[in-house]
Amino acid sequence: MEAIEPTNLEVLRYPESMGFIEELDFSPDTLKSNQSVEFFEILLSYFANEISLDLGNHILATISKVICVKEHLSVFVQQNFINKLPFNQKAFIDPIFDILYILVTLAPVSFNEEFSKQFGLLIRRGPQKSLTILALFSQHFDDIDNPWPIVDLLIQESSRFSSFDNIVNYVTLLAFLCRKFPDFCAERGKHCWHKISSIIVSAKDLHIIGAAYFSLYSITEVYQDGVAPIDAIKIHIKIKELQDSALTLLLAAPPKGKDSKDKQLLLLLISIAEKNRNATLVLIRMALDFEFSEFLVVHSALWMTKELPTALETFRLFFSVFYHRDLRPLIKDSPNFVSLLKMVVEQENSSTLSMICTIIRRIDITEEFIKQLSDSGFLNIFFSVSTKIGSNVSLHSTFLLIDTLAKVSYSREFLKMCDYVVDTIKERGELSEIAGMVAIQLCNYKKCLQAFQNKHLNEFFQKSTLTPKLKKISAKYFEFLQKTE
Repeated sequence: MEAIEPTNLEVLRYPESMGFIEELDFSPDTLKSNQSVEFFEILLSYFANEISLDLGNHILATISKVICVKEHLSVFVQQNFINKLPFNQKAFIDPIFDILYILVTLAPVSFNEEFSKQFGLLIRRGPQKSLTILALFSQHFDDIDNPWPIVDLLIQESSRFSSFDNIVNYVTLLAFLCRKFPDFCAERGKHCWHKISSIIVSAKDLHIIGAAYFSLYSITEVYQDGVAPIDAIKIHIKIKELQDSALTLLLAAPPKGKDSKDKQLLLLLISIAEKNRNATLVLIRMALDFEFSEFLVVHSALWMTKELPTALETFRLFFSVFYHRDLRPLIKDSPNFVSLLKMVVEQENSSTLSMICTIIRRIDITEEFIKQLSDSGFLNIFFSVSTKIGSNVSLHSTFLLIDTLAKVSYSREFLKMCDYVVDTIKERGELSEIAGMVAIQLCNYKKCLQAFQNKHLNEFFQKSTLTPKLKKISAKYFEFLQKTE
């Protein structure tokens, strides 16, 4: 087989010669590794002077083919020929991008700090292709010693990617970098959050805004210092197509402290929560912040007696607020607190009865508060629902509640429960002991004591067949009666 002649570099020195184009076309197959440096120097030197569009495109297309060969690519990278490309000549931007695409795919390490200065110029002339190059380069972030000069162009030249065709890909790329590379997120997460937030604020197209919300939300998985752009969200949560996106971001990055005390936002969330549970979840998440919970208590009239979108969901929100111990005195004094408890009791759920009992036992109970519970109808409803359900959980909650309140003051509803207390004691079941303790507590009140005697509780406690636990209760019962005689 006849050996292929190496590229005639002398012919390539004379672009006006008859054989120049032919030799150029053969070079991807004929160029030897020891010719690479001189080959690139000769061809790229022509761009230092005026050159025709056809010839310049032909030369750059040839270089694209040559650097696909490994040994020639290695020389091109090592000798830093990337920085000798004619970046300042707008006419050749497309073939330059073709070369850069090959380099970023086969040798991203060639994108060095010196090149980043040139690439900034290219971004302004071809933002869409530049973004593609940057996306490919970003995948090698951890493989390159100093990727920052290149990836920082995403931040520095952000305005260049704001066109309709680029912006979705741009925010997606920023989010990808943050999620994929911890070092990038640690150093540039704040900048990415700001850039994407500004797009949410300024964009008009719903698709773009939705993509920006999704990107910002995805960053919250790795960047916890971001705060959702509240002013924009107050607009977007009123738009059906954007509502869930805005709420999802609020859930992941809620405002805190004084920034959370936004009455307009609160009103919007409450209004939406009456139909959309996601808004309630946002309120519950925000209530982890003390200042926002305090803000909720101050404005309890706006939400505490509404179904968001159910009474039980409202109660979940309340429980998040109640978690803050320092707010409990303020909660107890709220005119809407007892109304909330009443609304929840009416749902006839044994678990909520237990939770309500727990709440009441954890606040400072006064005679005035017990009067509120009675006058509002809460106690009557609570006891009626509890006995209607008839489960051990509901009845246990009732006995605990009576015991707690009776230590402070009498309420007329206690008398209605005396028969139930005695019947439970006589059943000798799981609740007999706690019912017995309640009976002892209620003996402080003459009407209740008389009711017990009418139900022959004294005679029952005198029986010799009592269980050991009931014998202890019996002893305490008669000991109490002796003290009150």
